[in-house]
Amino acid sequence: MNDWDTRGSTDDDYLDPQLGSDVDDSTSGPLPSPHTEPVTFTAPTHAELFDSNTAESESSGPYVPPPNKSLYQRAPRKPRVDPPVSAGIRQGTLPSKLRDRKTAVIVGSLVVAALAVVGAGTFALTNAFPQDSTPLAEAFPETSSEVATIPPAPSTTPPPTAVTPPFCTDPSPGDIVSVTNSVGDRATGPGTIAAFEYHYYVDRDGTKVASTYDPSLQMDPAGIQPYIDKIASDTLHCTTIEPTDSPDKYRVSVALKPSNSMRIEQVDPMLISVAPGPGGWMITQIVPA
Repeated sequence: MNDWDTRGSTDDDYLDPQLGSDVDDSTSGPLPSPHTEPVTFTAPTHAELFDSNTAESESSGPYVPPPNKSLYQRAPRKPRVDPPVSAGIRQGTLPSKLRDRKTAVIVGSLVVAALAVVGAGTFALTNAFPQDSTPLAEAFPETSSEVATIPPAPSTTPPPTAVTPPFCTDPSPGDIVSVTNSVGDRATGPGTIAAFEYHYYVDRDGTKVASTYDPSLQMDPAGIQPYIDKIASDTLHCTTIEPTDSPDKYRVSVALKPSNSMRIEQVDPMLISVAPGPGGWMITQIVPA
């Protein structure tokens, strides 16, 4: 048996022939005495060493056991087993303890970052709004159980435009200033003036116009009619009669408006004097104001 042979003692073990013996202890008898004639040894050939049948039939020399294969064959290599930590690192995985420690570090970092964000937000909100000493109960009073009244939605309808009053509307009826386009009458001085203007612009009749004058003036209807005919037949008129400081004398102004136009023309104001007569009030004088 050799010191480097990992197996136990076998029958294949033999002594090197150069050491003085050709057989191992298990196949030979007692060693020859020192005075015994030395044995002549013939080295086996390659075929005798590796072909046992040929060696037994052809060799007439002493028995040579087959060679020990461990002399020329390498012992089987032990499989390499890496430490658990190295294997885990090389394969991309970590042992459970290292994995748990890494997870704890990551979770702790996330918690610290979240707390930092919350603290920064609280600081920003605190500085954004002024400090108010109002108690919380006053700042947020208890809400009533009653349903709050919802104001009506604003109307989308545009406000009505100012309606223009009809032409010749008296803004202050009953006032001493009369605004009219009526037919008038002979019962009063202003009524006689209204009748005079109505005959001129509506009736368009010179005879009726002359009838409103004092007969002593002897007004000629033929001299009045040419002035009436110069005015368009669809012209509207509005007479404003205002008393003056002199009794029975009125300031009269007339506004003319064509029916198909918004344009209004003002006639030069006049001072008309009136007086009572046998048939009613009558015009005694007309002069420019």
